[in-house]
Amino acid sequence: MDRRDAMALGALAGLGGLAAARPDQLYFPPRGGQEIPGARTPLIARQVIVVGTGTNSGIFVYSPTRGAGNLIATITAGPGTDPFGNAYLGGVTAYSQVATFAAAQLLGGILSFYTAGSQAGPWVLRALISGDSGNNLDLRGQGTGQVQALNQLSATAGLLVALGAAITGGLTSDTVTISNSLAAGKLLQVTNTTSTGGTPGLIQATVQAATNAFLTMFVSGDTNPRARWDTDSGGKARLRFGSGAANPDTGIYRAAANLFGADYIAFDNSGAAEVWNAPTFANSWTNSGNLPNLQYRRVAAPDNCVQWVGEITAPAGIAAGQAVITAVAAAYRPANTQSLSGVDLTTGGLVRFTMSTGGVLAYQTGSAAGHNIDIFAGNLVALTA
Repeated sequence: MDRRDAMALGALAGLGGLAAARPDQLYFPPRGGQEIPGARTPLIARQVIVVGTGTNSGIFVYSPTRGAGNLIATITAGPGTDPFGNAYLGGVTAYSQVATFAAAQLLGGILSFYTAGSQAGPWVLRALISGDSGNNLDLRGQGTGQVQALNQLSATAGLLVALGAAITGGLTSDTVTISNSLAAGKLLQVTNTTSTGGTPGLIQATVQAATNAFLTMFVSGDTNPRARWDTDSGGKARLRFGSGAANPDTGIYRAAANLFGADYIAFDNSGAAEVWNAPTFANSWTNSGNLPNLQYRRVAAPDNCVQWVGEITAPAGIAAGQAVITAVAAAYRPANTQSLSGVDLTTGGLVRFTMSTGGVLAYQTGSAAGHNIDIFAGNLVALTA
Protein backbone atom coordinates (compact mmCIF):
# COMPACT_ATOMS: atom_id res chain seq x y z
CA MET A 1 0.00 0.00 0.00
CA ASP A 2 1.51 3.38 -1.01
CA ARG A 3 1.26 6.62 0.93
CA ARG A 4 -1.72 7.97 -1.01
CA ASP A 5 -3.77 4.84 -0.29
CA ALA A 6 -2.94 5.05 3.40
CA MET A 7 -4.01 8.68 3.51
CA ALA A 8 -7.33 7.87 1.80
CA LEU A 9 -8.10 5.13 4.28
CA GLY A 10 -7.19 7.40 7.15
CA ALA A 11 -9.57 10.04 5.81
CA LEU A 12 -12.38 7.54 5.55
CA ALA A 13 -11.74 6.37 9.10
CA GLY A 14 -11.77 9.95 10.29
CA LEU A 15 -15.15 10.44 8.66
CA GLY A 16 -16.49 7.29 10.33
CA GLY A 17 -16.67 5.34 7.06
CA LEU A 18 -15.80 1.61 6.81
CA ALA A 19 -14.96 -0.63 3.91
CA ALA A 20 -17.94 -2.64 2.57
CA ALA A 21 -18.41 -5.92 4.43
CA ARG A 22 -17.88 -9.22 2.61
CA PRO A 23 -21.00 -11.48 2.23
CA ASP A 24 -19.72 -13.83 4.94
CA GLN A 25 -19.45 -10.88 7.35
CA LEU A 26 -23.12 -9.90 7.12
CA TYR A 27 -25.05 -10.53 10.34
CA PHE A 28 -28.56 -9.92 8.95
CA PRO A 29 -30.04 -10.74 5.56
CA PRO A 30 -30.87 -7.79 3.30
CA ARG A 31 -34.29 -6.24 3.72
CA GLY A 32 -37.22 -7.46 1.67
CA GLY A 33 -36.09 -11.09 1.48
CA GLN A 34 -33.38 -10.29 -1.07
CA GLU A 35 -30.56 -12.74 -1.65
CA ILE A 36 -27.27 -12.17 0.06
CA PRO A 37 -24.80 -10.91 -2.57
CA GLY A 38 -22.27 -13.43 -3.78
CA ALA A 39 -24.45 -16.53 -3.98
CA ARG A 40 -21.43 -18.66 -4.85
CA THR A 41 -19.60 -17.66 -1.69
CA PRO A 42 -20.32 -19.79 1.44
CA LEU A 43 -22.19 -18.02 4.20
CA ILE A 44 -20.27 -18.50 7.44
CA ALA A 45 -21.76 -17.48 10.78
CA ARG A 46 -21.56 -18.40 14.44
CA GLN A 47 -25.35 -18.47 14.81
CA VAL A 48 -28.30 -18.45 12.40
CA ILE A 49 -31.72 -17.60 13.82
CA VAL A 50 -34.90 -18.17 11.81
CA VAL A 51 -38.14 -16.76 13.23
CA GLY A 52 -41.66 -16.48 11.95
CA THR A 53 -44.86 -18.42 11.54
CA GLY A 54 -47.12 -19.35 8.68
CA THR A 55 -46.59 -20.76 5.21
CA ASN A 56 -43.02 -20.75 3.87
CA SER A 57 -41.50 -19.77 7.22
CA GLY A 58 -38.38 -21.79 7.90
CA ILE A 59 -35.39 -23.12 6.02
CA PHE A 60 -35.78 -24.44 2.45
CA VAL A 61 -32.98 -26.15 0.53
CA TYR A 62 -33.16 -26.66 -3.24
CA SER A 63 -30.92 -28.37 -5.78
CA PRO A 64 -29.75 -27.53 -8.40
CA THR A 65 -31.95 -24.39 -8.39
CA ARG A 66 -35.16 -23.24 -6.80
CA GLY A 67 -38.12 -24.77 -8.57
CA ALA A 68 -40.73 -27.51 -8.76
CA GLY A 69 -39.25 -30.91 -7.94
CA ASN A 70 -35.98 -29.44 -6.62
CA LEU A 71 -36.84 -29.23 -2.91
CA ILE A 72 -34.47 -31.56 -1.00
CA ALA A 73 -34.80 -30.43 2.66
CA THR A 74 -36.86 -28.24 4.94
CA ILE A 75 -37.00 -27.15 8.57
CA THR A 76 -40.47 -25.74 9.25
CA ALA A 77 -43.01 -25.50 12.03
CA GLY A 78 -45.76 -27.06 9.95
CA PRO A 79 -46.67 -28.36 6.50
CA GLY A 80 -47.49 -26.30 3.46
CA THR A 81 -46.66 -25.65 -0.19
CA ASP A 82 -43.73 -23.44 -1.31
CA PRO A 83 -44.04 -20.83 -4.09
CA PHE A 84 -42.90 -23.43 -6.67
CA GLY A 85 -45.63 -25.96 -5.92
CA ASN A 86 -43.53 -28.30 -3.73
CA ALA A 87 -45.56 -29.76 -0.85
CA TYR A 88 -43.48 -29.86 2.33
CA LEU A 89 -43.89 -31.41 5.80
CA GLY A 90 -43.34 -29.98 9.25
CA GLY A 91 -40.26 -30.64 11.35
CA VAL A 92 -36.88 -31.61 9.88
CA THR A 93 -37.55 -33.34 6.57
CA ALA A 94 -35.43 -34.67 3.71
CA TYR A 95 -36.99 -35.27 0.28
CA SER A 96 -36.17 -37.53 -2.67
CA GLN A 97 -37.69 -36.36 -5.96
CA VAL A 98 -35.44 -38.09 -8.50
CA ALA A 99 -37.27 -41.26 -9.57
CA THR A 100 -39.86 -41.55 -6.80
CA PHE A 101 -41.28 -39.00 -4.39
CA ALA A 102 -40.35 -39.91 -0.82
CA ALA A 103 -39.73 -38.03 2.40
CA ALA A 104 -38.22 -38.81 5.81
CA GLN A 105 -39.50 -36.55 8.58
CA LEU A 106 -38.20 -36.10 12.13
CA LEU A 107 -40.88 -34.50 14.28
CA GLY A 108 -41.74 -34.89 17.96
CA GLY A 109 -39.20 -37.67 18.46
CA ILE A 110 -40.74 -39.79 15.69
CA LEU A 111 -39.04 -40.65 12.42
CA SER A 112 -41.77 -40.98 9.78
CA PHE A 113 -41.56 -42.09 6.15
CA TYR A 114 -43.87 -40.76 3.42
CA THR A 115 -44.45 -41.17 -0.30
CA ALA A 116 -46.33 -39.00 -2.81
CA GLY A 117 -47.42 -39.17 -6.41
CA SER A 118 -45.67 -35.91 -7.32
CA GLN A 119 -43.81 -32.99 -5.75
CA ALA A 120 -47.21 -31.37 -5.17
CA GLY A 121 -48.22 -34.17 -2.75
CA PRO A 122 -50.17 -35.14 -0.85
CA TRP A 123 -47.62 -36.95 1.31
CA VAL A 124 -48.93 -40.33 2.56
CA LEU A 125 -47.55 -41.87 5.76
CA ARG A 126 -46.07 -45.34 5.14
CA ALA A 127 -44.09 -46.24 8.26
CA LEU A 128 -42.59 -44.78 11.42
CA ILE A 129 -39.98 -45.48 14.07
CA SER A 130 -40.30 -44.24 17.64
CA GLY A 131 -39.56 -45.10 21.26
CA ASP A 132 -41.97 -45.45 24.16
CA SER A 133 -41.85 -44.75 27.89
CA GLY A 134 -40.61 -48.28 28.53
CA ASN A 135 -37.49 -47.72 26.41
CA ASN A 136 -38.87 -49.98 23.71
CA LEU A 137 -38.29 -49.49 19.99
CA ASP A 138 -41.56 -49.26 18.07
CA LEU A 139 -41.51 -50.01 14.34
CA ARG A 140 -44.84 -49.41 12.65
CA GLY A 141 -45.99 -49.90 9.09
CA GLN A 142 -49.27 -48.58 7.78
CA GLY A 143 -51.64 -51.45 6.93
CA THR A 144 -54.95 -51.17 5.14
CA GLY A 145 -56.97 -48.97 7.45
CA GLN A 146 -54.99 -49.83 10.55
CA VAL A 147 -51.51 -49.57 12.02
CA GLN A 148 -49.58 -52.82 12.07
CA ALA A 149 -46.60 -52.99 14.35
CA LEU A 150 -44.28 -54.77 11.96
CA ASN A 151 -44.90 -55.48 8.30
CA GLN A 152 -41.84 -57.56 7.53
CA LEU A 153 -38.28 -58.11 8.67
CA SER A 154 -35.98 -59.49 6.01
CA ALA A 155 -32.23 -59.63 5.50
CA THR A 156 -29.65 -61.03 3.11
CA ALA A 157 -27.30 -61.85 5.97
CA GLY A 158 -27.77 -63.41 9.40
CA LEU A 159 -30.46 -61.63 11.40
CA LEU A 160 -30.21 -60.95 15.12
CA VAL A 161 -33.35 -59.55 16.66
CA ALA A 162 -33.22 -58.13 20.16
CA LEU A 163 -36.27 -55.90 20.57
CA GLY A 164 -37.78 -55.11 23.93
CA ALA A 165 -41.11 -54.14 22.38
CA ALA A 166 -43.97 -56.48 21.57
CA ILE A 167 -44.30 -57.40 17.89
CA THR A 168 -47.91 -57.65 16.74
CA GLY A 169 -49.66 -57.47 13.41
CA GLY A 170 -47.62 -58.31 10.31
CA LEU A 171 -48.18 -59.13 6.68
CA THR A 172 -51.77 -59.80 7.67
CA SER A 173 -53.44 -59.00 10.96
CA ASP A 174 -51.89 -62.06 12.60
CA THR A 175 -48.66 -62.93 10.77
CA VAL A 176 -45.08 -61.76 11.28
CA THR A 177 -42.54 -62.96 8.71
CA ILE A 178 -38.79 -63.07 9.28
CA SER A 179 -36.86 -64.38 6.29
CA ASN A 180 -33.52 -64.34 4.53
CA SER A 181 -31.85 -66.02 1.57
CA LEU A 182 -28.88 -67.62 3.29
CA ALA A 183 -27.92 -71.09 2.08
CA ALA A 184 -27.11 -71.95 5.67
CA GLY A 185 -27.05 -70.07 8.91
CA LYS A 186 -29.15 -68.72 11.73
CA LEU A 187 -32.32 -66.85 10.91
CA LEU A 188 -33.21 -65.89 14.46
CA GLN A 189 -31.18 -65.94 17.65
CA VAL A 190 -32.57 -65.07 21.06
CA THR A 191 -30.04 -64.73 23.88
CA ASN A 192 -30.62 -64.10 27.58
CA THR A 193 -27.51 -62.43 29.00
CA THR A 194 -28.43 -63.03 32.65
CA SER A 195 -28.58 -66.20 34.73
CA THR A 196 -31.77 -65.18 36.54
CA GLY A 197 -34.21 -66.34 33.87
CA GLY A 198 -37.06 -68.58 34.97
CA THR A 199 -40.78 -68.91 34.34
CA PRO A 200 -42.07 -68.17 31.72
CA GLY A 201 -38.70 -68.89 30.09
CA LEU A 202 -36.79 -67.31 27.23
CA ILE A 203 -39.60 -67.79 24.71
CA GLN A 204 -43.27 -68.07 25.62
CA ALA A 205 -46.13 -68.99 23.29
CA THR A 206 -49.71 -68.51 24.48
CA VAL A 207 -52.72 -69.77 22.52
CA GLN A 208 -56.44 -69.28 23.09
CA ALA A 209 -57.60 -72.92 23.02
CA ALA A 210 -55.98 -76.16 24.20
CA THR A 211 -56.13 -77.68 20.72
CA ASN A 212 -54.36 -74.71 19.07
CA ALA A 213 -50.85 -75.50 17.84
CA PHE A 214 -47.94 -73.90 19.71
CA LEU A 215 -45.39 -74.78 17.03
CA THR A 216 -45.40 -76.41 13.60
CA MET A 217 -42.58 -77.37 11.23
CA PHE A 218 -42.90 -77.56 7.44
CA VAL A 219 -40.42 -78.30 4.65
CA SER A 220 -40.96 -76.17 1.55
CA GLY A 221 -43.72 -77.76 -0.54
CA ASP A 222 -45.35 -79.66 2.35
CA THR A 223 -49.13 -79.55 2.61
CA ASN A 224 -49.14 -80.68 6.25
CA PRO A 225 -46.76 -80.16 9.18
CA ARG A 226 -43.96 -82.68 9.70
CA ALA A 227 -43.99 -81.80 13.38
CA ARG A 228 -46.73 -80.18 15.45
CA TRP A 229 -46.66 -79.26 19.13
CA ASP A 230 -50.13 -78.92 20.65
CA THR A 231 -52.49 -80.56 23.14
CA ASP A 232 -55.28 -83.07 22.64
CA SER A 233 -58.95 -82.43 23.49
CA GLY A 234 -58.24 -83.61 27.04
CA GLY A 235 -55.56 -80.98 27.55
CA LYS A 236 -52.60 -83.38 27.40
CA ALA A 237 -49.53 -81.79 25.80
CA ARG A 238 -48.21 -83.76 22.82
CA LEU A 239 -45.75 -83.73 19.93
CA ARG A 240 -46.99 -85.19 16.65
CA PHE A 241 -45.01 -86.14 13.58
CA GLY A 242 -45.82 -86.94 9.95
CA SER A 243 -44.47 -87.10 6.40
CA GLY A 244 -45.55 -83.60 5.39
CA ALA A 245 -47.82 -85.02 2.70
CA ALA A 246 -50.59 -86.11 5.09
CA ASN A 247 -51.80 -85.46 8.62
CA PRO A 248 -49.38 -86.41 11.43
CA ASP A 249 -49.52 -90.13 12.19
CA THR A 250 -47.26 -90.60 15.22
CA GLY A 251 -46.87 -88.84 18.52
CA ILE A 252 -45.57 -88.61 22.05
CA TYR A 253 -47.73 -87.16 24.81
CA ARG A 254 -48.30 -86.79 28.54
CA ALA A 255 -50.40 -89.85 29.34
CA ALA A 256 -50.87 -89.08 33.04
CA ALA A 257 -49.04 -87.60 36.01
CA ASN A 258 -45.36 -88.62 35.82
CA LEU A 259 -46.02 -90.72 32.71
CA PHE A 260 -45.19 -90.28 29.02
CA GLY A 261 -47.11 -92.13 26.32
CA ALA A 262 -45.89 -92.85 22.79
CA ASP A 263 -48.37 -93.40 19.99
CA TYR A 264 -46.62 -94.82 16.94
CA ILE A 265 -49.75 -94.65 14.82
CA ALA A 266 -51.93 -92.15 16.58
CA PHE A 267 -54.45 -91.30 13.87
CA ASP A 268 -56.76 -93.03 11.46
CA ASN A 269 -56.96 -92.44 7.70
CA SER A 270 -59.05 -89.29 8.13
CA GLY A 271 -56.54 -87.62 10.44
CA ALA A 272 -58.74 -87.86 13.54
CA ALA A 273 -57.61 -89.36 16.85
CA GLU A 274 -57.60 -93.18 16.86
CA VAL A 275 -60.71 -94.84 18.28
CA TRP A 276 -62.17 -98.33 18.44
CA ASN A 277 -63.36 -99.40 14.97
CA ALA A 278 -66.21 -101.83 14.25
CA PRO A 279 -65.64 -104.30 11.39
CA THR A 280 -68.22 -105.41 8.84
CA PHE A 281 -69.18 -109.08 9.29
CA ALA A 282 -69.22 -111.65 6.47
CA ASN A 283 -70.77 -115.13 6.08
CA SER A 284 -73.39 -114.58 8.81
CA TRP A 285 -70.86 -114.13 11.63
CA THR A 286 -72.30 -111.74 14.27
CA ASN A 287 -71.64 -110.19 17.63
CA SER A 288 -72.92 -112.40 20.43
CA GLY A 289 -74.76 -109.56 22.13
CA ASN A 290 -72.51 -109.82 25.16
CA LEU A 291 -70.18 -106.84 25.38
CA PRO A 292 -67.76 -106.01 24.06
CA ASN A 293 -68.66 -106.27 20.38
CA LEU A 294 -65.88 -107.18 17.97
CA GLN A 295 -63.66 -104.13 17.46
CA TYR A 296 -60.09 -103.13 16.69
CA ARG A 297 -57.71 -100.18 17.04
CA ARG A 298 -54.08 -99.29 16.67
CA VAL A 299 -52.11 -99.02 19.92
CA ALA A 300 -49.06 -97.15 21.13
CA ALA A 301 -47.22 -100.21 22.37
CA PRO A 302 -46.00 -102.63 21.28
CA ASP A 303 -44.79 -100.73 18.24
CA ASN A 304 -47.04 -100.63 15.19
CA CYS A 305 -49.69 -103.11 16.34
CA VAL A 306 -53.47 -103.49 16.02
CA GLN A 307 -55.48 -104.77 18.98
CA TRP A 308 -58.56 -107.00 18.44
CA VAL A 309 -61.20 -107.77 21.10
CA GLY A 310 -64.84 -108.90 21.24
CA GLU A 311 -67.31 -111.76 21.64
CA ILE A 312 -68.78 -113.22 18.44
CA THR A 313 -71.11 -116.08 17.45
CA ALA A 314 -70.18 -118.71 14.85
CA PRO A 315 -72.79 -119.15 12.05
CA ALA A 316 -74.29 -122.30 10.60
CA GLY A 317 -71.97 -123.57 7.91
CA ILE A 318 -68.83 -122.57 9.81
CA ALA A 319 -65.74 -123.83 7.96
CA ALA A 320 -61.96 -123.58 8.14
CA GLY A 321 -60.64 -120.61 6.19
CA GLN A 322 -64.02 -118.86 6.25
CA ALA A 323 -63.92 -115.03 6.34
CA VAL A 324 -65.37 -113.59 9.52
CA ILE A 325 -65.31 -109.97 8.30
CA THR A 326 -64.76 -108.02 5.11
CA ALA A 327 -61.35 -106.40 4.57
CA VAL A 328 -60.32 -103.62 6.95
CA ALA A 329 -58.61 -100.43 5.73
CA ALA A 330 -55.06 -100.73 4.43
CA ALA A 331 -53.60 -98.99 7.50
CA TYR A 332 -54.75 -101.94 9.66
CA ARG A 333 -53.44 -104.75 7.45
CA PRO A 334 -50.27 -106.67 8.41
CA ALA A 335 -47.29 -107.11 6.12
CA ASN A 336 -47.48 -110.88 6.78
CA THR A 337 -50.35 -113.18 7.79
CA GLN A 338 -50.83 -113.10 11.57
CA SER A 339 -52.57 -115.46 14.01
CA LEU A 340 -55.23 -114.50 16.60
CA SER A 341 -56.77 -116.70 19.25
CA GLY A 342 -60.01 -116.92 21.21
CA VAL A 343 -61.83 -119.18 23.65
CA ASP A 344 -64.93 -121.20 22.74
CA LEU A 345 -67.21 -120.29 25.65
CA THR A 346 -69.22 -123.52 25.19
CA THR A 347 -66.33 -126.00 25.24
CA GLY A 348 -63.54 -123.93 26.79
CA GLY A 349 -61.31 -124.90 23.87
CA LEU A 350 -58.87 -122.69 21.98
CA VAL A 351 -60.14 -121.13 18.74
CA ARG A 352 -57.68 -119.97 16.09
CA PHE A 353 -58.12 -117.13 13.59
CA THR A 354 -55.81 -115.51 11.04
CA MET A 355 -55.51 -111.95 9.72
CA SER A 356 -54.34 -111.90 6.10
CA THR A 357 -52.28 -109.26 4.33
CA GLY A 358 -55.53 -108.36 2.56
CA GLY A 359 -57.05 -107.29 5.87
CA VAL A 360 -59.53 -110.20 6.29
CA LEU A 361 -60.03 -111.93 9.65
CA ALA A 362 -60.70 -115.64 8.95
CA TYR A 363 -61.78 -118.55 11.17
CA GLN A 364 -59.46 -121.58 11.09
CA THR A 365 -60.35 -124.12 13.79
CA GLY A 366 -61.66 -124.82 17.33
CA SER A 367 -65.38 -123.95 17.39
CA ALA A 368 -68.80 -124.95 16.04
CA ALA A 369 -72.02 -123.37 14.74
CA GLY A 370 -73.88 -121.32 17.34
CA HIS A 371 -71.00 -121.21 19.81
CA ASN A 372 -69.89 -117.91 21.29
CA ILE A 373 -66.18 -117.15 20.96
CA ASP A 374 -64.29 -114.65 23.13
CA ILE A 375 -61.45 -112.94 21.29
CA PHE A 376 -59.68 -111.50 24.31
CA ALA A 377 -57.94 -108.13 24.52
CA GLY A 378 -54.44 -109.58 24.42
CA ASN A 379 -54.73 -110.29 20.69
CA LEU A 380 -52.35 -108.04 18.77
CA VAL A 381 -51.62 -108.05 15.04
CA ALA A 382 -48.19 -106.69 14.14
CA LEU A 383 -48.39 -104.49 11.04
CA THR A 384 -44.72 -105.05 10.14
CA ALA A 385 -42.61 -108.18 10.24
